[in-house]
Amino acid sequence: MLMARALRSCLVVVGALGRGGAERQAILAAHALAAAGVPAKLFVCRPPLQQLEDAQALGVPVDVPRDGAHVLAQIARLRAALAELAPEGVVTFLPGAGARHALASLLAGSRRRPRWIYSVRGNQAVSDWLGGPLQSLLREACLRAADRVVANSAALAANTIATAPYTAGKLEVVPNVMLPEDADPAAARRGLAALVGPEGGSPIIGAIGSVRSERNYELLVRAFAVVRREHPAARLVIVGRADTPDCRGSAAAVRSACATLGVAGAVTLAGEIPRARLLAPAFDAFVVPSKLEGSSNALAEAIVTGAAVATTPVGDAVELVGDAGVVATGWTANALAAAILQVLADAPAYRAAAARRGLHLLSARSPRVVGARWAQVLEASRE
Repeated sequence: MLMARALRSCLVVVGALGRGGAERQAILAAHALAAAGVPAKLFVCRPPLQQLEDAQALGVPVDVPRDGAHVLAQIARLRAALAELAPEGVVTFLPGAGARHALASLLAGSRRRPRWIYSVRGNQAVSDWLGGPLQSLLREACLRAADRVVANSAALAANTIATAPYTAGKLEVVPNVMLPEDADPAAARRGLAALVGPEGGSPIIGAIGSVRSERNYELLVRAFAVVRREHPAARLVIVGRADTPDCRGSAAAVRSACATLGVAGAVTLAGEIPRARLLAPAFDAFVVPSKLEGSSNALAEAIVTGAAVATTPVGDAVELVGDAGVVATGWTANALAAAILQVLADAPAYRAAAARRGLHLLSARSPRVVGARWAQVLEASRE
């Protein structure tokens, strides 16, 4: 805590406040820093502001963007914020925010430059390909220019070093912040019933997260078709945005897989729902089929709500799950289906284990604990 008190202030910069996990963790990083004794402010470059109320509820000061502001106006705003706050450290989430911060700092000229911590999110090698040339160049520039690079799991740190070896001397691991979830199982079941409609079905298998390629929902559909051999009345519900440019192609592929496998009538693509994570305990099995994760927010949050979980061995899934669910032996449909079937066979026991595991995660990844870790990284960046 002495380190935290020695730091005057920190600015956390994020591109927008959509409902993504990176945006949520930017909010929680600012909250955690404050909990560890480092005054922190969240700077949001542009709309949307879907998680603004969440930030305000946590007492996080937010520099809110003007609607429709041009990117140059965003950089000017950020430059002004840096001059006003004069932070000792800046933490940026995602390449767009990092690039804006780099330009704002450059335009500040000879003023004292705060230490820059760049938070990497997701698998770098594949994300570079998915993001396209411009995104790849921005990420590369941020990784090289930052004073410190932070990954949210050892698995992501290892991938980052493998694909960008020059980060080895400045890369550290800071886990995601976990907060208690006010999950009401009865309300979750009512919400889920509204999604599946009067036809119902049982068991209900669910997943939460945008329908992007890295979420691997085609694999989940193939595994679901295998599960239906033992549970013919099973339903699959996928909650997450599917109609944005980065999701449409994957959503179309998921629908095509449903039609090909003859399960379209049993699969619901529910779209984006506010606070969707609170639905997790209503599923008979909550599934994370991802092929690309650093540390899955959806998986950790589901465990904290007491959900029975099945997941691919992605990122730090084994570390997160413990005995609270089943980690598949690989990324095949049969492997994931076997994990789901194992959870369905003993769901009450896995829910009880998740409740215990959730308490451990809340303690080990509390705002104060993770905030102290962020403060240590900021202090180390002074070297």
